[in-house]
Amino acid sequence: HAGNVARSSVESFIRPDDARFATGVYLIHPYDPNKIPILFVHGLLGTPLSWQNLTNDLCSDPKVLEHYQPWFFLYPTGQPVLQSAAQLREDLLATQRLFDPSGTAMASRHVVVVAHSMGGLLAHTLVSDSGDALWNVFATRPLNSLKNLPPDVKDSIQKYFFFRHQPSIDRVIFLSVPHRGSVLAGGLVGSVGNRIIEPSKAPTRALKDLAAQYPGLLDPYYARVTASGEGPTSLISITPNPLINGLANLPIKVPFHSIIGHIGPIAGPGSTDGLVAYSSSHLSGAESEKIV
Repeated sequence: HAGNVARSSVESFIRPDDARFATGVYLIHPYDPNKIPILFVHGLLGTPLSWQNLTNDLCSDPKVLEHYQPWFFLYPTGQPVLQSAAQLREDLLATQRLFDPSGTAMASRHVVVVAHSMGGLLAHTLVSDSGDALWNVFATRPLNSLKNLPPDVKDSIQKYFFFRHQPSIDRVIFLSVPHRGSVLAGGLVGSVGNRIIEPSKAPTRALKDLAAQYPGLLDPYYARVTASGEGPTSLISITPNPLINGLANLPIKVPFHSIIGHIGPIAGPGSTDGLVAYSSSHLSGAESEKIV
């Protein structure tokens, strides 16, 4: 099925609403209640196959294999980041409950997350409490003051913008994550990408409805994106923007590590890996930061 999965990553990026694409958590070994899941979350245009070499290396180490099991989150990378993040939170819990309804197994209480690129933005929502911070960046009025919202719109908003950290996550490793966005997403690649991606229908419609029903509700940045008809695809949502900054500023509740690439002679502040600037992939408070 490798070819299908690889092809599906590109198709699902372009058509995030395509039902053939099964978002969810996948296991490649039989579930083991006594092993800690390492949950891999791929980035833009990625799939679980992106992790093949790393997984092979890790699982060929008997000490790693004795204590850990690889799990993979697969999602269409053309849909808005907050939508994918909500699915990640739901699907991880659903997977743990499916295998361990009582919630007592090691795999239900301890998880390590390894996240690449855009996947790191999803992972951040697993280990943070949003409070009102993200909604307040996006809208000018409290959600509770919007009395006539259709229930499905209100549910979506609550799912996307409001979350609490998941206690089973012990540690996160971020690999080249654009915590404060990537300008490349807004440049040539972004504009071509946004023309070929069909915007994910549900959030786009919800945004338009909100803007029409409550004039002045959306922060000017999001009012403009909505009016332009581009819709909140993933590329728009990883260009530097108020929401992504709001997410970057949410405190992370567990120990975390950053692995950051650089090209050219300088490393650290002022450098870039070609896609993500150090200033975007660096988060203060990391247990360790490795620059490669």
